[in-house]
Amino acid sequence: MKITTWNIRGLGSRRKQRNLGNRIKEEKYDIVFIQETKFSVEKIREKHRKWLNRYEYLEVKANKSIGGILTLWNPQKFGVIDVEESRHHLSLIIQPVGDRKCYMITNVYDPQPMEDKLRLLTTREDIKKRYPTLPWILGGDFNMIKSLMEKKGGTRTLGRDSIAFQNFLTNMKLVDMETNNGIFTWNNKRGGSTQVASKLDRFIISEELLLMGSSLTTLILPFGGSYHWPI
Repeated sequence: MKITTWNIRGLGSRRKQRNLGNRIKEEKYDIVFIQETKFSVEKIREKHRKWLNRYEYLEVKANKSIGGILTLWNPQKFGVIDVEESRHHLSLIIQPVGDRKCYMITNVYDPQPMEDKLRLLTTREDIKKRYPTLPWILGGDFNMIKSLMEKKGGTRTLGRDSIAFQNFLTNMKLVDMETNNGIFTWNNKRGGSTQVASKLDRFIISEELLLMGSSLTTLILPFGGSYHWPI
């Protein structure tokens, strides 16, 4: 299974559309998570029918030019059994073709306000309780750090969201996948003492996936025109 996630910060940009399309064609991803589309996927399909037609998709539509989540999957590899969505996540129950086992995948795009982040962590605990036996893969922009090791510059304190995030991972028996080629997935594009960089984007998986004997690798991909790097 090959998955990528990217907070693209506006899929209406032709440069980003080309960038995403080229990566999809070259890498042949099975599943693609996109956050902050700010754009209608139907408009993109008219221009990029060639690479989009390989995939089925579901989206949480942007509110005018704000937000938006898109999940693409290869229908030759997976069927979708169930779907749950909100403004800040899109969860699919998928079943690999020819396999009885199902998985839950969640495309995450979390907000900045503290209380909203805390509420969403509780909501995701409730989702997992409805599907307690399914291995879970979450990917996207969590807009939270777990420790100060995941931040460079800026305010050097942890908020309530960081503690809640750590507790969420422990309670749900989830593992935050470390990227093999760096830590930070976002920066503010400033230099010197005003630069801030953080690990806001990540993949998180159920512990049982580590026990299935698969070789798992997580990498930060080359810059693509957003403040966030794809993974």
